[in-house]
Amino acid sequence: MQKMQYYIFFLFALLLSACTSNNKDTFDKNNLLGNWILVAHKDFPKETPKPNELIPPPIIGIVKKSYVFLENDSCINRIGYTKRLDWIKHTYYNPLFPNKTGIIYLGDKTIYQIVNDSLEIYNLSYNNWQKYKILLLTKDTLRLSFNKEKATVIETYARKTYSLDSSETYDEIIVSSSGCYGECPISNTLFTSNGNILYFGETYNYIDGFYTAKITPKTYQDIESRFKMANISALNKNYYADWTDDETVSVSFVRDHCIVKTVSDYGRQAPTEFIWAYTYARYFHQNLQLTPFVSQNPYLPKLIKTIRREDDYLRITDSELFFLQTEILGGKMIANKSIENTYSLLITNDCSYKEMMFSDGRFFQISDQNDTLTIDIGYNFFVENNIVVKKPAFPFAVGAIKNSLFKK
Repeated sequence: MQKMQYYIFFLFALLLSACTSNNKDTFDKNNLLGNWILVAHKDFPKETPKPNELIPPPIIGIVKKSYVFLENDSCINRIGYTKRLDWIKHTYYNPLFPNKTGIIYLGDKTIYQIVNDSLEIYNLSYNNWQKYKILLLTKDTLRLSFNKEKATVIETYARKTYSLDSSETYDEIIVSSSGCYGECPISNTLFTSNGNILYFGETYNYIDGFYTAKITPKTYQDIESRFKMANISALNKNYYADWTDDETVSVSFVRDHCIVKTVSDYGRQAPTEFIWAYTYARYFHQNLQLTPFVSQNPYLPKLIKTIRREDDYLRITDSELFFLQTEILGGKMIANKSIENTYSLLITNDCSYKEMMFSDGRFFQISDQNDTLTIDIGYNFFVENNIVVKKPAFPFAVGAIKNSLFKK
């Protein structure tokens, strides 16, 4: 009898052990470490998904998800996490928009954990764990499933490696956003390789106004590397969506006071790696201790809005305009200089008051009733950077547009 009880107990323990072993990880956790990018996405409404079923790629124009899993259980979500803060008081009062919204960028670094056959990633936006069942994990493929409303979603990720050229460096990177027909943040941020940051939030930002900040060279290299992941030299100059009222983000890369390349992205149509990089950079100021910018000149800083040469506007992006503005801020003030007014710059320091600045390309001049200030930036900005005249799409309307823009 005792032998029979012992035998039954032994079988029960063996069965329990087998059940427990089935709940343990059936994959090598080390295979998870590294860079992963989404390559396929499929919703299975009201049905059980098949792990080995072929899955179509994601829709063009949607920013791909990507994760970097590290050994210390930390994780990078390339898209990042945000929160929206409503009803922030305007820095520049506009009676049409007395209040605004702001986006708080929470960063892209979080934590993860493996629980049995599931991957859990902590969502900073909602302060909870996002749970994914691991369907497949190999050295090259990660397949996850999760429930979304009444559907089961399967996502397939492929391992991605990037070869960055260490000799490819830039002295400055400028990131600007144009705003949209709505409440998209309008801002400009300049990063320098020696650790200086100049930020200007125009409107619809969590923080508006002119500020400076400092970062370490290592931090700058990290920001630079994020852009290099997109293969800067291979990027197009312009990317366009086929809809209206969206924002444009422009990024300029500068070396030796010369714009090496500018990339403009309307409606998030650029390669995914480029969108990851400029999203991280445009909100980076929120992580810093900002100091209000104080100019030695009472005329500055003022935001440059448009530039024309004689009767034609120049083809210039917001990031290039802001780069010019920083060159003027860092220029040398001189007196009693007569210049040829080749270029007319519309500048403003609020939503209503507008002034004119004139330039021959190297010297920039602004006047009031009592004095004239001339600033020397040391070179002809427009010639060196090949800033050319913009040909209007609708010539018959140019006169009316010019009169409205340049009227004080």
